[in-house]
Amino acid sequence: ILGATLGSIAVILAARTAVAARKWHDAAASFTEADASDELLTADLEEWALALECMGRPSEAIAPLTRAVTAYGVAGERLRAATPAIALARIHLERGELAVASGWHKRAAALIDTATDSREHGLWCWMGSRIRGAEAEPEQALAFAEQACVVGKHLDDPVVESLGLIYRGFFKLCLGETKSGLEDQDFAAALGLSS
Repeated sequence: ILGATLGSIAVILAARTAVAARKWHDAAASFTEADASDELLTADLEEWALALECMGRPSEAIAPLTRAVTAYGVAGERLRAATPAIALARIHLERGELAVASGWHKRAAALIDTATDSREHGLWCWMGSRIRGAEAEPEQALAFAEQACVVGKHLDDPVVESLGLIYRGFFKLCLGETKSGLEDQDFAAALGLSS
């Protein structure tokens, strides 16, 4: 039993090392093997999902992300559970499953609750922009993107801010605000390249 435990730890460490090296196939294979030992941390489930997505297999990331939402929730880490919930909303949106994406987005909102001064809230706003855009509601999409920009800027989080800027620029373009929309797109690119 001790050998099996040490073996499973070695496999988990190999998976984490592969993620750090961006060796997605190795990471996914190691996480799959390690999952059989039932010793993965919740953060490992998120990393496993990332590896699967980076391999172009986002549908396979649904199960580990769903498990992560549940595990964080059971552990009382509601805000942390919001991140995989937002990832699930994104995956389902990109699969054309708007109702499921909206459901996960609402679940993330409940998990975030009043923590509106958080990275999770900024990512939730960005995803809200994408969902409202898919629902052909560009004004609401623009409002969500604007809020993502505000949160990202306030938190000094270039990822959240640039995601907000990209979509704010896009929806400004959709609404005929060409100059301002292009400026947002340019600023998002500069911010992304400099961070």
